[in-house]
Amino acid sequence: MNPELLTQRSAGVVLHPTSLPGPHGSGDFGPDAYYFVDWLHAAGQTLWQTLPLGPIGLANSPYMGRSAMAGNPFLVAFEPLVERGWLAASWLHNGFIAEHVRFDEVLPWRMERLREAFAGFQAQADAPTREAFADWEDDNASWLNDYSLFMALDNAYGTDLWTDWPEPLARRQHAALTEARSTHAQEIAFWAFVQWQFDVQLQALKSYANAKGVYLVGDLPIFIAHHSCDCWARPDLYLLDAEGQPSVVAGVPPDYFAVEGQRWGNPLYDWQAMAADGYQWWVGRIRRQLYLANVFHSVKLAVPVVIVGNISVGGTGKTPFTLWLAQQLLDDGWHPAIISRGYTKTRQQRPDTPHAVEINDSPDMVGDEPLLMVQRDL
Repeated sequence: MNPELLTQRSAGVVLHPTSLPGPHGSGDFGPDAYYFVDWLHAAGQTLWQTLPLGPIGLANSPYMGRSAMAGNPFLVAFEPLVERGWLAASWLHNGFIAEHVRFDEVLPWRMERLREAFAGFQAQADAPTREAFADWEDDNASWLNDYSLFMALDNAYGTDLWTDWPEPLARRQHAALTEARSTHAQEIAFWAFVQWQFDVQLQALKSYANAKGVYLVGDLPIFIAHHSCDCWARPDLYLLDAEGQPSVVAGVPPDYFAVEGQRWGNPLYDWQAMAADGYQWWVGRIRRQLYLANVFHSVKLAVPVVIVGNISVGGTGKTPFTLWLAQQLLDDGWHPAIISRGYTKTRQQRPDTPHAVEINDSPDMVGDEPLLMVQRDL
């Protein structure tokens, strides 16, 4: 992100991508999104407020989506899939009107095309492309595994809420989940593929817009839906009763816009449970958004990396555990290195990227404890 955006006045347009015109029933990340960026640039606009880009749910609302981490499958454009040879252009013929969206007709049609593209990928993708997909799956496993399984089960059990699924699945019993991952492996892979393409296409559009001086501004809904993989995967983080139903729901009191108030229906967070967990769900959610915004970047290294410490523990016990772990690796025949970025207080001196600590490094650059560990012949 351009840091100057935080200190200068800027103008832009609010437009959800589905509102763009296009030949496939609703707007997406295809050519019309790029045309819109060109228009913003020509008009001297800097910001595109896209509104939420997550999955939709009840009443096609992105505020009732199946996941707080995933992207909207219906924003995946078909043109790049045709270019890769995974989707036949002849399959895209339809009778939709470019200026109007009829969700009840468009969404099933688009889902069929995505499944055809996935079949094309499985049949024709080369080894480097398959490896790129596998790497992306690994990078996003922390949320993707639950999401793709949830969507596979959601498809298998139709309109039922997750609380109405067979109890072993609703209660996430280990044996039931293991069997489901095997039974629905193809469906799970499909949903992962769609999310991969969402990320790839969003990043391409974002890069194009940024090169034109246009920046995408998102929207992070505060609540999640009850029928979502988030609530199903971690019901302990929400105020639910013994049957898994919300004991209280979100809404607003009566006001000028709604004299009777509004009942949104989202389950409320159990903030005490989240605090006890170190707010890890929120950490993961923000991390995911920072990756999508290109603030964080994923880098695949040639060797395994073990990160010691986390946001809830901080520095407590990290040094003795690292010493013990390094000694275990040495005993097993590995050659471990201690990697450090130094301390914040020495920001002017520390390296810009993680640095393999060497015995003659300055403690001001790499930190005194990492240097002491290396000097102990680890």
